[in-house]
Amino acid sequence: MRVHRPGWRDARVWIGIAIMAASVLLGARVLAAGDETVSVWSLVRDVAPGEELTTEDLQARDVRFADADAAGAYLGVEEELPDLVVTRALGAGELLPRGALGATAGSEEVQIAVPVSALRLPPSVGPGTIVDLYIDGLGRTGPDAGSGPVLREVRVVAAPRSDDGLGLAEERRLVLAVAPDDVAPFQQVLADTEEPQISVAVHP
Repeated sequence: MRVHRPGWRDARVWIGIAIMAASVLLGARVLAAGDETVSVWSLVRDVAPGEELTTEDLQARDVRFADADAAGAYLGVEEELPDLVVTRALGAGELLPRGALGATAGSEEVQIAVPVSALRLPPSVGPGTIVDLYIDGLGRTGPDAGSGPVLREVRVVAAPRSDDGLGLAEERRLVLAVAPDDVAPFQQVLADTEEPQISVAVHP
């Protein structure tokens, strides 16, 4: 018996074509799904609450999210990076969530640096901490001499780490964000005080 090749009317030909078309379509969809990534910012280092972010602290990372809502929770690289501070601690490699960002203080505050003895600086004080400052010493005059803080509810911009290797008797440099109107009175108190000793208390 002679074996005849299946013609175009043979059902097996159409089944084979359908299988090939389905395979091509499935492969195209898999490849397309693999390319549905979104570029978002991630951190290159650990950051603490109150720290201001710059482009040097960030790197672009392509991530495939389950849906658009999940992607929208993070800051995309196509967006203009605003002047923002971190409101909670984030780790290196972590994506930058919108919910962990807050507005910077802007020009309404002035940054000043004050020396504080390690014995007068609580170990919990760090960037973003709200503190009160007291000055002890000789020669203070005025109605508020010796009573109450000289600066109230100021934000810490930068603070030394507890493992910086300095001894307890050495001074730490604390950077504070202070209202412009409070700078001159604070400096005047320092000038009027002999051997001033600055103490820091975490504001309740």
